[in-house]
Amino acid sequence: MKEIINSKLFVQIGLPKTATTTLQREIYPLLCKHTKYSYWREDPTLEHLIATAKYKGIMGFECEKIEIPDFTLISLESLIYYDPRRWESQANSNKIIFGEDAHIFITLREPRSYLTSIYTETCLHSGLAHPPEHFFLSENECSDHFLAPAFSIDEFSYQRLINIYTERFKTVTVVKFEELSKLEFINDFFDVDDIQFENMKSRFKVKRFNRGFSERMVKNLLFLSRVLGLAGLSFGKHTNNASVNLLRDGDRLAPQESSRGRIKLLVNFFKRNLKRLKRLAFSNFKIPTSRYYWYLVLKIIDKLFPSRKFKLDFDKLNYINIDKLDAEYLTISDYKTYSRE
Repeated sequence: MKEIINSKLFVQIGLPKTATTTLQREIYPLLCKHTKYSYWREDPTLEHLIATAKYKGIMGFECEKIEIPDFTLISLESLIYYDPRRWESQANSNKIIFGEDAHIFITLREPRSYLTSIYTETCLHSGLAHPPEHFFLSENECSDHFLAPAFSIDEFSYQRLINIYTERFKTVTVVKFEELSKLEFINDFFDVDDIQFENMKSRFKVKRFNRGFSERMVKNLLFLSRVLGLAGLSFGKHTNNASVNLLRDGDRLAPQESSRGRIKLLVNFFKRNLKRLKRLAFSNFKIPTSRYYWYLVLKIIDKLFPSRKFKLDFDKLNYINIDKLDAEYLTISDYKTYSRE
């Protein structure tokens, strides 16, 4: 066994949706119990400082280095922002917060399942419920003026992410989700005995959190969202990125000059009258907007009428070069530590 090399600070920064919750709840507290490391969430002051610094980085404000005690283990997957447009700026902030000597730990996941999970987490769990084509945008469609979440698919590249961090930190370990259950990084960088190590592996395999949506649940959610939208209602106070269609349809006929446009005019007329009806009939009625209200209802439906797990349809999202992303993923090592020492 080896003690961690050239670092007294171990920081898992992401990616999200790669079994991080299992590590945080089941493995890291136990690991710190058996080693000289301290888990960062056991120090409320440190937890607050890091969370605040993270949001400063996301919002573009200047960050400051945090004085973190030696041998601290930190795990916060949102230290890599979900939108690839901000990966580089967030990495610069992370370098300031933790210093280049911190050992950075990154977990990756097969692109098809990762993109599905990041979509459901960002757009469905939040109650936003806009379709994937309004979330995954080409580079020339992305804008900071969008108020709803967006994902720059053209800038999404695991190799790009690795390069960003290996250029800024002396030690970076990358492991694929498929290899994570082996917990090799624990055996390589932390001083635990064989019994403790096998116990951690067993706990990792048993515990599972954050079960994803089923295909039927997603269809129901998007359908209900469209129905409510016709009446000017929604699950919550959310905006959307539907205006991106104007960029995609820019070379087509003006709305009033096409059959599609005439349908839009009729729909808009229908919506305006529904809004008037709503004001008259529902002036004192409020649709429950709590995330947990609709989430619970759809979860019950999902259990009563189970279906296969939801997956993005990349045939419909044909502007995403998923084959290229798959090929890139295969070239990346299953488990590797990059070191400049």
